[in-house]
Amino acid sequence: MTQKRIIASIISIILVIGVILGVRELLRYHTISFTFASTVSSIDIYEDIEYSDKPSVIAQLSSAGSVRLKEGQYYLIPKGKDIAQDKIGFSVSKDETVAVDPSYSAQHLGGLATAEQPAITSLLTKQYSAAMAGYEIDSVTLYQKAEWAGVVLTPKGMDRQNPSSYYRAVAQKTNGVWKVIGSPQVVLTLDNTPGVPRSILIAVNTIGLR
Repeated sequence: MTQKRIIASIISIILVIGVILGVRELLRYHTISFTFASTVSSIDIYEDIEYSDKPSVIAQLSSAGSVRLKEGQYYLIPKGKDIAQDKIGFSVSKDETVAVDPSYSAQHLGGLATAEQPAITSLLTKQYSAAMAGYEIDSVTLYQKAEWAGVVLTPKGMDRQNPSSYYRAVAQKTNGVWKVIGSPQVVLTLDNTPGVPRSILIAVNTIGLR
């Protein structure tokens, strides 16, 4: 009788431990809701595993919805018209919502930059008329959803074999109107160009001459 009780106790302990471990594992899963910008048609979700050469899709959504995911690091790749299909990382530690609102693709931004360049040129010429008399716009590059622009200004007649004295500027489009942030600088910083995301400043500072 004692042996049977011992066996029954061991089995009970094993069952309790199994239940506890099962509950703990379940508690590590959370509901992640995804909202889509109008440009997004679907997303593929991947677990962010270091040194993984061939990551596998663990979930797909063709419209806004929710997925149960275990705590950890993940990324998604959006699909849609004229959007950048770059990784968008997110972490899972609780129930939350991830807004999928990617930047435009480089190709689409390039086409928009051509259309926006006259307005940006006019703005700079009007705002810095004296300085612009000796400069010309070398290039205009748009970022994110075409609301940020990086401009490279070069001296007229500059020797492109030995370029010097050229400047960079950032403009922001709000409610359909472009505005120069700060003033043209040799190197843009958070101090001389306040209110501009660091990622934009880094990108504009690395624009090459045409």
